[in-house]
Amino acid sequence: MAEFIEVPIEKEDGSEGLHYVNFEAVSYVDSQIEQKGKDRTLTVYLDNGYWFTLSGSKADELLCLIKNRLCVHFRGDAGGN
Repeated sequence: MAEFIEVPIEKEDGSEGLHYVNFEAVSYVDSQIEQKGKDRTLTVYLDNGYWFTLSGSKADELLCLIKNRLCVHFRGDAGGN
């Protein structure tokens, strides 16, 4: 079953909306932290060449999803060896 991430977007007309991204489409993530160490910005690159940025609680939520997915994946692989 596909898992989707809800991403807030700002449209060209200035209004805000939501976009849903398939978690499996995430190719890699680049994390940047301000010099003060408080604010994190993620640039999320998708396997189709598109990218978007997240910050605040959405960035934390995505990192948590990635970490949990990796832990489950590695745990599943270890049992097969």
